[in-house]
Amino acid sequence: MNEKNENYLFKKYSKIFPGGRKVDPKMSLMCFGIMCDDGWFELIDKLCDSIQSYITLNPQLKLKTVVVEVKEKFGGLRFYTEGADEHINGMTSLAEDMSYKICEECGKKGKERGTSWVWTLCDDCWKKKKEERHIR
Repeated sequence: MNEKNENYLFKKYSKIFPGGRKVDPKMSLMCFGIMCDDGWFELIDKLCDSIQSYITLNPQLKLKTVVVEVKEKFGGLRFYTEGADEHINGMTSLAEDMSYKICEECGKKGKERGTSWVWTLCDDCWKKKKEERHIR
């Protein structure tokens, strides 16, 4: 993810991204940043907003949820947390499922593409990827 979008998320959701990239790599992989393209920015933004709002609106739960890794894997979003409850895990699962319908590169409607390496891309981004990587 580009630095501007990443910094926006780290600042806006500081409760769940404490320290942003400035974290101990033994404790969190967020030191590597958000490891996916900008097409999923809006999806991640909405997920983070839902999680942080839930924590804020339910102080009696005393949740200390933090994000420890965000990346793409097998064409889908992976959003790993520590200290989450079942409600947050459900929100995360929904966002991960939705990522398979959103182009990771541009945010348009997408679908899974490729065989040995899988991406979720729209038609235009898939065409570009095939040309870049010489995929048939």
